[in-house]
Amino acid sequence: RDAGRYREALKALDAPGASQTRTACTVLKAELLERLGQTSEGRKLAELVLAKSEADFHAIFEGISDSVLFADSRRHICRVNPAFIRMFGYTADEVTGCTTEFLYADPADYAEQGRRRFNAESESEAGVYEMLYHRKDGTEFWAETSGTRIVDCKGTVYGLVGVHRDITERKQTEKALRESETTYRSLFENMMNSVV
Repeated sequence: RDAGRYREALKALDAPGASQTRTACTVLKAELLERLGQTSEGRKLAELVLAKSEADFHAIFEGISDSVLFADSRRHICRVNPAFIRMFGYTADEVTGCTTEFLYADPADYAEQGRRRFNAESESEAGVYEMLYHRKDGTEFWAETSGTRIVDCKGTVYGLVGVHRDITERKQTEKALRESETTYRSLFENMMNSVV
């Protein structure tokens, strides 16, 4: 009897345009799945919902063009996607279990980001920031980064997710534009001084 109601509630949570926040949906979904697990029909439904959720996650994680890494609450890498491997040049086996510190071009940035974004005692700073990283081959590159805590329904931080987008080309274009503006400004000022 309740399984039908819960099944409909789960469908509503997965519907496009659901008005609940992602966190509220996740918490409610977990509560519904827990209750469903108390009956054999509910357990089967819960297993199907879990399998679908895992398949959805796998498709997104493996297919996204941005680098994604998951780390535990101490910033030890647990999992990386194929885009991370292409961007940083390391295999998953080489980075799994390591802290993310070796990815930063400047170790002080690792400490600062830990303090600002991942310290369990402080408020996490949301948003995207730019950071200089280095690849396995030693080359440095700029990336737009979004680092987010992974929090359970009780508010306990149990992990971190980092998403990186290589913006080196954009940074080089911005630098060339600034240099060009400086050159033309200097040329214009010299021309004006010659006329006077």
